[in-house]
Amino acid sequence: MKTSRLTPWLFAALVCLARADSDPDITGTYYDKGTQIVSGGSEPTIVSLHGLMSLEFSPHVHEADFSAASRITFVKEDNTLDFEIKGEEDNIIWADNWGARDGYSTSDEGAVIRMRSPRHPDSRVVFIMSTLDDGNVLKVRAYDVDAAIFGPRAEPIAIYVFVKAD
Repeated sequence: MKTSRLTPWLFAALVCLARADSDPDITGTYYDKGTQIVSGGSEPTIVSLHGLMSLEFSPHVHEADFSAASRITFVKEDNTLDFEIKGEEDNIIWADNWGARDGYSTSDEGAVIRMRSPRHPDSRVVFIMSTLDDGNVLKVRAYDVDAAIFGPRAEPIAIYVFVKAD
């Protein structure tokens, strides 16, 4: 029997695996275009980090609506995550910060951002961001989290990687 739900023991195993190879400090500038990590021999998909932060998961929409973004800079503080999205001409497209009231926190796994799902008002999209390869790659894990009878249920959306630009 095949299931798309993430069982608690599998989630715990993934958490342990994530801790072993990643750094929770994501401060740095990354290229907006990255890759969705896929399994099963499928071709990797190009995605926009700006698009993901806008809660848009369709690569076709990323290409059409988020093509102006070139780089994203994150500055991780204890209580906030500041970011700037810049275009090719170094113009700022979008700048903001997330704090605890906005759904931002930190954990051993990385910077955690929780946003209300645009498709399901009672659900949240959770991004867990950390770095790999001595900080040269940003790993973004996305989950759809909603309430269930026995507590929150996390269903993985995808894992994305973005290369450091500076």
